[in-house]
Amino acid sequence: MNFLHLLRTQYGYCNAADTETATAGDQTTETTNQENSSTSTSGENTQTGTQGNQQTNTITKTVEDKSVTTDFPEDWRDKLAGDDPKFRKQLERYASPGALAKAHRELQAKVSSGELRGSNKLPEKPTDEELSAWRKENGVPDKPADYINDLPSGIVLGEDDKPRVDSFIKQMHELNAPKGLVQSAIEWNQKQIEEEMQQRYERNANLQDSTEEELRAEWGGEYKRNINLVSGLIATLPESARDVFTGALSPDGTAIFNNPEVVRWMVDMARKVNPVGTVVPGATNISAVDNEIETIEKTMRDNRAAYNKDTKMQERYLQLLEAKERFTS
Repeated sequence: MNFLHLLRTQYGYCNAADTETATAGDQTTETTNQENSSTSTSGENTQTGTQGNQQTNTITKTVEDKSVTTDFPEDWRDKLAGDDPKFRKQLERYASPGALAKAHRELQAKVSSGELRGSNKLPEKPTDEELSAWRKENGVPDKPADYINDLPSGIVLGEDDKPRVDSFIKQMHELNAPKGLVQSAIEWNQKQIEEEMQQRYERNANLQDSTEEELRAEWGGEYKRNINLVSGLIATLPESARDVFTGALSPDGTAIFNNPEVVRWMVDMARKVNPVGTVVPGATNISAVDNEIETIEKTMRDNRAAYNKDTKMQERYLQLLEAKERFTS
């Protein structure tokens, strides 16, 4: 509510515009009263004036060059402040409600013009002393590193974070950003990174479990052997390329080996690139297959009855022959 409106509603205050809207009849009555007043005895005038001074403070306010006389009760400060003692103390700075209204109007004019907002503006080309004083007054640290000297509890900057954060605080210092604002931005960013890392870890863990479950159901007893084939194939890569390959991520941040299609493709590639490894895990040349074939064939010659009874040896012999054929073809 506007202050002047408050005075009008509580104390009957009227301004020049209100006076001008009076009716012609009121003006005639006022003229008659003035004539009657001129014929009153000086004693009556003295008595009337004394009583009026005891009851009210008479204040004359000029609005748009028109004089308006308004009466306010002596306890106007108490009524405006209500139960607020601090406000009551502030009102003692003003001699009258009119003075308070004038101060309020002047403050509104300063706010509207932007005078108050520009009072603490940094000069266009400040000296080192002016810049230092302005930064101190506005919460800007002396140097970029001071932004992270006392970060809020719980924020930990790792070695990987420092180059990015250092670049950020340098830019913020050039813009004279307040320390509290910069620290809030760093805190938000670090929390986002931690949340994304946690979410990525959970996705990888879930995908690893589902991939293993799917491939075990598909491969049955061959699961371990096929995984060894993949490991054997990766082992043939140069060491530097091996680390890159095993740490590769898909676009959503999950490991490529947590994708069952990738693992199936790797097994197929292993069988084509190193057929020996499909039957002799870890073997990279045909000699391992030849050695095992010779051992079984020796049993076939020396103890045919034992070979005929051993179905697993027979199946193994066929696997070795197939692997040798693929290797030499």
